[in-house]
Amino acid sequence: MLIGSTVTAVAAAGPILTLEAGRAAVRPGHVIASLALVVALPLAAGVLLRARLSLGARGERAAAITAVFTVAALVALIAAEVHLAARYFAVALALTVFLAVSALTGWLLGTGTPRPSAAALLLTTSMRDFAIAAGLATAAFGPAAAAPLGLYGILVLVWGTAAADVLRRRHRAGP
Repeated sequence: MLIGSTVTAVAAAGPILTLEAGRAAVRPGHVIASLALVVALPLAAGVLLRARLSLGARGERAAAITAVFTVAALVALIAAEVHLAARYFAVALALTVFLAVSALTGWLLGTGTPRPSAAALLLTTSMRDFAIAAGLATAAFGPAAAAPLGLYGILVLVWGTAAADVLRRRHRAGP
């Protein structure tokens, strides 16, 4: 589902950006190939390695910390394009509303399903991949166009961390 939604978003981005801006130069095939090389290939390699190797508790902690710092570095790179101005308040507000509606949608999708499935639906629906959107915006309009997505990345990381903590506590507390 995640791969399908990503490919669909990228494939639809070129025509939509062309209609919106008239001068957008997004070639979906190139973006999909880049995503396959930069995201899918390392993900597949990681899944295969994980299936074959046992990291142990210490290795798991190191892997988790590395993953968090990697995502934080990506958010920082994108957010570095933000030059704080009053107009970003409206952007941040719109992104917060989008995130809240996405979370509500994920929660509604998970209603009536077992707890692990409900948590997965909540998190995957509400935490859309800002990096793909940032890549598309950069490809079409240059690095400055990705700046608002840095704000979204920060919001998603804060939301995801808080939601995961609440879900983990509920899981430990039991039904």
